[in-house]
Amino acid sequence: VIVRLGIDFQVFPERKWTNAIVPYEISSKYSKCLGTLGKPIHEILHALGIFHEQARADRDEHVTILLNNIDPSRLYNFRKQSKGNTTYLFPYDYESVMHYGAYFFSKERFYPTIVPKKHGARIGQRIMMSKGDCLKINALYECFDKDTFTTNKYKAFCNYLAY
Repeated sequence: VIVRLGIDFQVFPERKWTNAIVPYEISSKYSKCLGTLGKPIHEILHALGIFHEQARADRDEHVTILLNNIDPSRLYNFRKQSKGNTTYLFPYDYESVMHYGAYFFSKERFYPTIVPKKHGARIGQRIMMSKGDCLKINALYECFDKDTFTTNKYKAFCNYLAY
């Protein structure tokens, strides 16, 4: 996938891409199987600049990361990002297609790597974008910085479309 953005657009402030082309490959090599709708959506959201939900700067208020249960070669997947890169001023989203599941990258099959602090929260769905995912992508691309009608249209779309 090649994502071409406007000349002045930068998903990550520290990165600059020649000719506004984001070099990002979506490959089954990395995600095992793109058989469910949520898996390619997850990868496309990465290409558009969205980080994993559990990488948020405020994640420790919402989940416990069990570092001792994580395969050491996969610890990099659990690094936190800056607040500006990850929250977009939206609440933590357990239902995000960008959230890892409870056992992702576990060094032992039945050892959880992420435990939600919200009772009954399910994490790791790969069905489709959540409402929060949709709102974040629209905020990132400044779709809400337009007139009230346009903003309400995009928010209604997120309410209708999302998981």
